Amino acid sequence: MKTIMSIAVIMGSLMLLAAVASAHGGRFPGTAGVGSAGGFVPAGTGTPSPSPGPGPAGGGSTPSPTTGGTTTGGISTPAPTAGPVRPGGVPTGGGGLPVGGGFTGAIKKRRSDAGTSWAAWWFFNDDRFLNLKAKVRSQEQDTDTSDLFMSPGASDTIVKVPAKKIREKVNPALEYALGDDFFDTRAAAAIALGKTGFPENIAHILKAVSDDDHRVRESACLGLGILGNKEAVPFLIHVMQNTREAKKALGRGTGDVLTRTRAFAALGLGLIGDRTDISGTQAVSALIDMIKNNENGSRDLQVAPLTALGLMRATEAVPFLIDFAKDQENGAWQRAYAITALSKIGDQAAKDVLVKGLRDKQNAVVQSSAMGLGLLTPADDKKTIAALQRTVRRGRDLAAKNFAIISLGQIGGVSNRNFLVRLVKKGNKFEKTFGALALAVYFNNQKNAGDPERRDVAKMLHKAFNGAKDPIERGAYAISLGIMGYDTAAPDILKTLLKGGQASMRAHLCVALGLMRYEKSTKDIQDIVKEKGDVDLRRNAAIALGLMGDKGAVDELKKEIQDSANSQAVQGAVVQGLGFIGDVSAVDTLVQMVKERSKFKDVTRAFAAVALGLLGDKDSISVIDHIAENSNYIIRTDAIGEVLTIL
Repeated sequence: MKTIMSIAVIMGSLMLLAAVASAHGGRFPGTAGVGSAGGFVPAGTGTPSPSPGPGPAGGGSTPSPTTGGTTTGGISTPAPTAGPVRPGGVPTGGGGLPVGGGFTGAIKKRRSDAGTSWAAWWFFNDDRFLNLKAKVRSQEQDTDTSDLFMSPGASDTIVKVPAKKIREKVNPALEYALGDDFFDTRAAAAIALGKTGFPENIAHILKAVSDDDHRVRESACLGLGILGNKEAVPFLIHVMQNTREAKKALGRGTGDVLTRTRAFAALGLGLIGDRTDISGTQAVSALIDMIKNNENGSRDLQVAPLTALGLMRATEAVPFLIDFAKDQENGAWQRAYAITALSKIGDQAAKDVLVKGLRDKQNAVVQSSAMGLGLLTPADDKKTIAALQRTVRRGRDLAAKNFAIISLGQIGGVSNRNFLVRLVKKGNKFEKTFGALALAVYFNNQKNAGDPERRDVAKMLHKAFNGAKDPIERGAYAISLGIMGYDTAAPDILKTLLKGGQASMRAHLCVALGLMRYEKSTKDIQDIVKEKGDVDLRRNAAIALGLMGDKGAVDELKKEIQDSANSQAVQGAVVQGLGFIGDVSAVDTLVQMVKERSKFKDVTRAFAAVALGLLGDKDSISVIDHIAENSNYIIRTDAIGEVLTIL
């Protein structure tokens, strides 16, 4: 499961801000403004955009004429087109995610807060804390239940989907969905078949690589990566390299494979290497060659292979990555992605490169260095910790400062804990909110479970929650308290929830109560699910009930499916909610949606395929989410921005 904040909703104002969202069964982080819960436009509400490319000598997007940009500016993702959208929106704070990679001295007076808000980090990193599917799967019950709406004999507790039902019902429905008339249903099915993980699915996904729609072909490349089958490595290398064999397989004739498809193939290699030992293949050398050669000048054809090397933790690539990151002739974004790859590989030989990166002239490099040091630095490395703390106190780039705060929480140690406490007490809004999250990250680490100051820190955050007036700050404190499981604060959080206010804040409060498993809030959160109001808030309320293991959320969502008055956005949100909660009783309903093409609209079928992938996912946290976790989400190329939308 990726983030569960903000499910798709049609809002006229958002349609003025962004085009219809393109995806491969995923979400588009839109340009949510202050006071909104984050807006998303679902599939089927507009006309798909033309294929990306082919562009110069291979197609797709071409790099910006500059190497960076500033930390102000707008979204660095591709222009959206039609497709199912994933829950979660770019957090409140106004504007789109800012573009990174400029010079540290080039900060403007006008700044968009969305990308630098605490909720942006939470959006891309929440899975390890929520881990809803693991919670559902840990339920003692594993028996099947009927699929009757509000069945009087149904269990009151969410029941996980048995493997037998995934094989006998979910997987066949997804195979059927590959033949759907609607491109996004086919795309969602290709990815979902990767998630269910049956070995025979490689043949089904390979059928989709020659689809007429480029988004389905891209999804097939990702589906092969998610599947994790080593046998797909040679094929993905061919696609990445734009070989004659790949052109034939993809039905391109003599035409080049689109750049973004090639980038997706590179990411597919990384996803396979994330779960499977592919050291005996040509994957690493092929990825390095792609980075070195980059024959059409596409940023994506360097960034995607760099990301892949990090995913597969390719230690043999460390010397190359170090040299690449140091070389000022390389683009700022590419160097930043090399730094992220080094941090995910975890080789200590790279640490000095990242420490020096904190003083780089390019914001993108500073940001990735600040984030990456959280993965590389031991708690007794006083020199590196001092450099990170200096970045927090004196750094000019706001995103880098925020990332440094999170890294201090990940590194741990008493001195870092005390530093973070001071930020919460005396810092500005960003320091307070990121400091609170970093403290939650610190205490979420098992090595700090016995810290005697845990309760006092939780009391401090509780006091900060009660004293805060800004809904953005309140949301941060609530989520932090939820991660820490400090249910002493739950009555105050519930009281604030019931007072009303900004929908996005209330959504965060619901999730916090769900993380605390505060059962006294169940009835009130059930009432929010029933409200005919903000779709995002209702969906987060349903997820909170899912975190508590309350079956009522599933029953309410299934009632919504029967309400023909609901918009396509609501229908899509409902279907996704069923997928996220993961109760077995949703399977037959979703299978029916996929198979009865004359009864259910295109968008509903696409969302149903997405939800079946969520229900049948072999992983408690989808492998594709590893791309976003601990990454510099401020800088997103065409391909990376699109992949981050995948459910």
